[in-house]
Amino acid sequence: MPSIETSIWLALKARVSTLVLSPALQVAYPKEAFTPPQSGNPVKLQPYLEIRHLPNANQRAFIGHDEPHIWRGILQVTLKYPVATASTQIGIAEATQQEIAGQIAAHFPAGLQMPHSILTAHVEKAPDVAQSFRDGADPYWQTPVSIRYWCEA
Repeated sequence: MPSIETSIWLALKARVSTLVLSPALQVAYPKEAFTPPQSGNPVKLQPYLEIRHLPNANQRAFIGHDEPHIWRGILQVTLKYPVATASTQIGIAEATQQEIAGQIAAHFPAGLQMPHSILTAHVEKAPDVAQSFRDGADPYWQTPVSIRYWCEA
């Protein structure tokens, strides 16, 4: 039987794997080999999704030492959108990025239950879609979508 931590991650990852976007975007999972997608000649970077799991401190909900705890955290799905593409589509790129981020958020509605093995992870509230930003010389705009979850185990 998998640990609580493993079950939470697998529940979240399973839900990400059912995300359908048009056009489809590749997904970079933590600690898995990934090469950002490219196409064309000359080569152009393509958008993709980057997944991060940010577990938080657990909370003891009951007095008994063997009673369930509340496990909380954030699943962060970041749209990575090439700066070069955005600069050639002034005005359209921002709307495109926000639309994709909105579709990601809609895939994780408040109250969504994601069962796996010994537990069910629940989406705590509507996901937060942050403003796009660029990190230094990174050739991508980043638009984070933060999905807060909890489960009892």
